Amino acid sequence: FTGDLVNNKSDEVKDYIDVFDKVRAPMGVYSVTGNHDYGDYHKWNSANAKAQNFQDLIRAHNELGFDLLMNEHRWLETGGERIAIIGNENWGAGRFSKYGQLNKAYQGT
Repeated sequence: FTGDLVNNKSDEVKDYIDVFDKVRAPMGVYSVTGNHDYGDYHKWNSANAKAQNFQDLIRAHNELGFDLLMNEHRWLETGGERIAIIGNENWGAGRFSKYGQLNKAYQGT
C-alpha cells in the first residue's frame, strides 16, 4: 500500500476496514506512510493528540495485516531468488514534510 491510508485523522480508516481487510498477497501485504498519514493538515489540540493519532494509524496498519515499513526493508525469497522490499516514510518535495530516512531503509540490502 503506497501511503495516505487516511486524509487527516486515523479514525477515518474505520469506514474502509471491510475493503482493506480483503487485501491479500501470497508473500504479504506491505505498506508505507504518505504525507496525509501524519496528521500534518489538521489543527490538533496538542502535540500529544497528534502523536496519538499517528500511533493509532500505525495500529490500524497492523490490524489490517499490513507490514508497515518505516525506513526499513524486508527480504522476499522464492525459487532461489531474493528481492528487497524497501519502505521509506514520507518524503515530500518542497514545503511538504520529510520523515523518511532512505539510507536507513536500504541499509543491509
